[in-house]
Order: sequence, then C-alpha cells, then structure tokens
Amino acid sequence: SVLSKGPAGIAGLQKGDEILQINDTKMKSFVSSGRIADRIADVSALIRGEAGSELILRVKREEQKLTFSVMRGQKFECPRAAPVVIIVCISAARCREVAENLAEFDKECPLARLYGQLKPKLYQKVLEDKLRLSRVFISTPGKLFTLAEKGAFDIHALRYLIVDLWVDSKARTLTTMMETRSDLLSLIFRGLWPSFEEKQATLAFF
Repeated sequence: SVLSKGPAGIAGLQKGDEILQINDTKMKSFVSSGRIADRIADVSALIRGEAGSELILRVKREEQKLTFSVMRGQKFECPRAAPVVIIVCISAARCREVAENLAEFDKECPLARLYGQLKPKLYQKVLEDKLRLSRVFISTPGKLFTLAEKGAFDIHALRYLIVDLWVDSKARTLTTMMETRSDLLSLIFRGLWPSFEEKQATLAFF
C-alpha cells in the first residue's frame, strides 16, 4: 500500500499502481529470475537507500505507464496539528477530568484540550500555532466534528479514536444520548472516515 504522506505518496504514487521498473531494473525479468522469497527481499533492497537519494519508479496505472521520482526519506510537513490519538468524551467536564489524568504526559506529548468556550475559528488558529505539535486530542464529538469539517487538523497520523464510555450522574453515556451519539457517528463517517477506510486507525471503546 502507499502511505499518502510518505515519500511515495508525496511523489504521486497511488494504491493499485503496478511497479514495472525500479531505476534501471525491470521487475518482470528480475522477479522471475529466482525464488520468489529471495526476489521479494531483493526488491526491498532496491527500494531502500540513503535518505535524500533519488529513486526512479516506472509504474502502470490502469492503461497508463507513468514515471515518478521519489526522494527517499522525504517527510510530509503538516501545517496543522496531526493527532495520533483522539479521545472523545460526553461533556466538557468529563474532558477536563480525563485531561487531568493525562497531565503527566503533557510535557513530552502536548495535549490539545478542545473543550472550552472558544469558537471553532479560534481553535483552528490555535491548532496551526501553539497546539501544532499536539498528538493527543481531547474533546466532545460535536466540537471535533465541526473542526474536522473545517479542516482544522490533519488525520494522516491518526491511529486511535478512543470513545470514553464514562457514565454520568443520570446513568447516561456518550453512546446512549441521542445528540452525542449522532455527533460521534458524524465524526467517524464524515470527519475521520478515510483513516478507517484505509485501516489506518482503530476505534476503541473505554
């Protein structure tokens, strides 16, 4: 598969592209010249190389034959925060409680506390500035969905969406309240779906 924010994805390669040639080596004759296990290892060796060096790939995409120049080790520079973990809670009060329990990690991994009274536009600005290096988001599903719709954060690094199933004083959880359940479904299927469709992210209930 092709990571959209990895060197190949940045160069323009897509999922489903068939590699015909790596630099001067044609794949058809190369792969058929020995045991398949050995050939796979050799193909990997052809692709690997020193960071910053160039790799020329000739690929077939449907009926087209295309050539791409890939810079090994090239990294995607994201102008916005790109969370690895998103924690969604039933309310701002519960978000604060969860954030307090994670406070000891704040120095090494800044938390994005997205549950205050700021308007989405201001949160968007903060996520591009002070919170750009945040890798853990804590918020309510409605606020997160609004921010996702506005493109306030990038989802290429997302690995876990954790749904907090804490029970409030009225015996309600995030998934039993109609409003928060609806917001959660919108967040998953309209805001974060590419991460789940590509099996990049995992949904967890805690």
